[in-house]
Amino acid sequence: MKNWESVGHGVEARKHPTRKHGVRSDRYFRGRYTLNGKTTTVAFGWESEGWTPTRCIAELSELKTAARGGDGPTTLKEKQRLAEERRKVEEEARQEAEREGLTLDKLFEDHYLPQAKMDKSSWDRDAQLYRDWMRPVAGEKPLVAVAAFDVERIKKNMADAGKSARTIEYMLAVMRHIFNYARAHNLFRGDNPVLQVKKPRPNNRRVRFLSVEEAERLLDALREKSEQLYRISAVSLYCGLRFGEIANLTWADVDARLGSIFIRDPKNKASRTVFMPARIREMFRSMQQQPGLGFVFPSRKGGKIEQASKVFFRTVEELGLNDGVDDPRQQVCFHTLRHTFCSWLAMEGVPMATLKELTGHKSLTMVERYSHLSPHSLKAAVSLLDKQALEEQRN
Repeated sequence: MKNWESVGHGVEARKHPTRKHGVRSDRYFRGRYTLNGKTTTVAFGWESEGWTPTRCIAELSELKTAARGGDGPTTLKEKQRLAEERRKVEEEARQEAEREGLTLDKLFEDHYLPQAKMDKSSWDRDAQLYRDWMRPVAGEKPLVAVAAFDVERIKKNMADAGKSARTIEYMLAVMRHIFNYARAHNLFRGDNPVLQVKKPRPNNRRVRFLSVEEAERLLDALREKSEQLYRISAVSLYCGLRFGEIANLTWADVDARLGSIFIRDPKNKASRTVFMPARIREMFRSMQQQPGLGFVFPSRKGGKIEQASKVFFRTVEELGLNDGVDDPRQQVCFHTLRHTFCSWLAMEGVPMATLKELTGHKSLTMVERYSHLSPHSLKAAVSLLDKQALEEQRN
């Protein structure tokens, strides 16, 4: 491996003792030239790596010219570095041109959708939303040209067509994911236009509440199937507690003698005390209290129950309380019990501020939905005008 042979014009080669390149021995090439008054050796590489005598001679000729005062790099390493820099610049320019010409349609069909088919069970819904609503507005536009205004147009078109706020919100989520995918894969460098668009606010407020007769039928049916489920439901109905608040109750929180329940760390973070009607007080008195800080309504293993029993929902269906009701806001669920508590109190004229404190709502705005059920307070307010008019007549 120490024997070098000249291949011409200052380039030499040596053969590998065993390795072949084709039918011949593989050869390693080097060249010699004068740089700054000194003989310099440049190592090119193996023939199997693409270094041929012709290529080596051409490279060495360029280095000699540069060394004599011509333009360009004077060493192979510098030349390779510059070549790599040029390659990166050209590649970046190519990618930039590709990004600038990439349309939303091409991104979705060629990139996003194939990936979604592998990752998402709902990919077909994504595709339907895209083709029905996004494509007509922005499908042919390059990504760099899609703006928040286009997204607003899609929102408006869907709203005008009667699509629900939840469906529009899902469309926005899909479009946001499309642009995020493009950014993650270096197909787009701009800001995600969806982030500048406000989500519609779905009206998910429940409006259904039970009549006294419906509530009693439900409690009776639950009691036949599960005493604990009956008790949990009764506490929600007659004390206005959320399911999570009931599940968290320990015997240290319940004072059946005074008729009070202390709610620790509820949803709105503000602990409160609620009071039991006589029916619930008697129910707690009849229960066998567990020692210590055990849960009032434990799971079968003694821990905290995590969700309402499926028996509750089966019972609701058996009683036909949701028959013919398609609007989720009108369907009976466990939270309907708390909603019924609020509605009943509002119908009895309980002030909204009092109702807020009883139920632990964060603000009066959240209980204003019950104000239309409070005819007594509304009538009393209007009667103040009659009183004022009467006093003016007397004066």
